[in-house]
Amino acid sequence: MPVQRLLEEFAGRLDTVGEIHRLLADRSSGAPVDVGAYLETIAQGLVSSLTANNQTSISCRFQPRLVLPAEQAVALGLLVGELVTNAVKYAHPARVAGAIAIEASTHDDDAVAVEVSDDGVGLPDDIDPLQSQSLGFRTIRLLAKQLGASISFDSHGLGLRCVVRIPYAGRRLKAVG
Repeated sequence: MPVQRLLEEFAGRLDTVGEIHRLLADRSSGAPVDVGAYLETIAQGLVSSLTANNQTSISCRFQPRLVLPAEQAVALGLLVGELVTNAVKYAHPARVAGAIAIEASTHDDDAVAVEVSDDGVGLPDDIDPLQSQSLGFRTIRLLAKQLGASISFDSHGLGLRCVVRIPYAGRRLKAVG
């Protein structure tokens, strides 16, 4: 991997961590975080720092007033940041314009589902994201494990979709505002 690419990858991860710290700086430990605003800020920051001239568009659709405790939000922010970084880097190897979508909602089983998808080339047939030893996929799996979440990938003819389901241990989510 060329040095320039490594530096860009590191810069993207550093930006994500910096944004997470900025967003959580005012909060006391465990204070709820508005998932939608939080993930959108992280995703927009990454896309703008990793692409030029609005080459990648990002759309976000979040259930209103969806919140998580700060410690879960940190891990989720890092996980989504990694997925967005991978989409920007690999979805369109020819560097054509692309699109990334992020959605988050709750389900009847008290789980939070977060989906990150792109319209790119998908994964090569020989890559299994649940077994890959690449830094990105290992990081995603580790963060999902930290959240106690299940994670699934769907690489189809057009794009890659990742769904993270975070159990909420039977507690009802509290609304913001």
